[in-house]
Amino acid sequence: MAHSVQKKVLPNGLTILYKEVPSETVTVEFSVHTGSIMESSSEAGISHFLEHLLFEGTKKRPSSKAIANEIEKYGGEFNAATSHERTFYYVKIAKQHFSLALDILHDMFAHSLFDPKIIEKERKVILDEVNMINDNPRQYQWIFFNKALYGKHPASLPVYGNIPLLKKLSRAQILSYFHKWYVPSHITVVIVGDVSSVFSSVTQKFSSAKAQEIFVPVIPPIDYNKKTISRLKKKLGQSYVVLGYKTITRDHPDAIVFDVIGGILGRGQSGWLFDEVRAKRGLCYSIGFEYDGNKTFGSAAVYCGTDKKNIALVEKLIFEQLENVKTAAAFEVAEAKTYLAGSLALRYESTSAIADDIAYWHYAATLSGFEKYLTAVAAVTAADVHRVAKKWFRDQYTLAVLEQK
Repeated sequence: MAHSVQKKVLPNGLTILYKEVPSETVTVEFSVHTGSIMESSSEAGISHFLEHLLFEGTKKRPSSKAIANEIEKYGGEFNAATSHERTFYYVKIAKQHFSLALDILHDMFAHSLFDPKIIEKERKVILDEVNMINDNPRQYQWIFFNKALYGKHPASLPVYGNIPLLKKLSRAQILSYFHKWYVPSHITVVIVGDVSSVFSSVTQKFSSAKAQEIFVPVIPPIDYNKKTISRLKKKLGQSYVVLGYKTITRDHPDAIVFDVIGGILGRGQSGWLFDEVRAKRGLCYSIGFEYDGNKTFGSAAVYCGTDKKNIALVEKLIFEQLENVKTAAAFEVAEAKTYLAGSLALRYESTSAIADDIAYWHYAATLSGFEKYLTAVAAVTAADVHRVAKKWFRDQYTLAVLEQK
């Protein structure tokens, strides 16, 4: 990880980021700076819909199978994802096939067919995906929590949209959204691996793409001073509790402190939450902590699956551990920091993980934040942890419970 990220911005606004790492694989990721938070009320779910369609055929590769086969016949992998703020697509493949990976992704962006029959086929797939997510309480708990946490803010809406709108989205709407957002100034191409001619190769591919100015909607501010409790009874084998807070965006200096707090509370089987709730009392199977830092909003939350009769006790134990963070010992903070460094080393054995972290930091904060992350973690003190915990773990919490009937 010694090499810094190299950056080039083309005249049309496209950003190219390259990190050289010694690896037999290369990952090419196209990250688009739009997601569900940018959608109008009549477009809810369109970013995710579009993510599905770009893998469904181009003039050169007329079907999803043709695209997949070109990657998979060399043992490569590909995928895409949509969040509130980004939509990204990547190909990870043996480094000698770098040019192929770049060509396929560019082909999808420049020459996708958006065949009407394929749109209708994929609409059914997406509706099935929505039902699957809603049927899976470990996924749906976060949708329910965000709705309770953010209220009327756009961050409260699920990335997948809603079923009535998904049934109505037209090809014309999809194409209009695609042509509005999938423009050079809102695309970042990230390449991680050990390959040559990166900048010239990408520049050549996008040489004919014209610069376009677009209107980016202003995301409204978050209302922090609000306590919310939401409960929903469902037919479930256990209940799902998420207890959390609206906090800070990824570019805030204290975001790193939340990562360290996560290392104290939520790391593996030695984190405080696991130890107190599962190891000592057997009240759950799964429990953890998640800080979700984005460009325009952020949250920190504890999640736990438990039996209905244990909910009150689990909530009490969670509050106790959040309170204990305010006086965490120096050695406990130090262990959390070594945990973050070690887990990142394991994660960064994959070029695709590095590529996506670069794309995420570039959009949500800064490239410098990515490159100096471990330095920033090392600088966090016990006093920082105490200060941040005291500031944010207060009475304005949100409790969301999916309760078994």
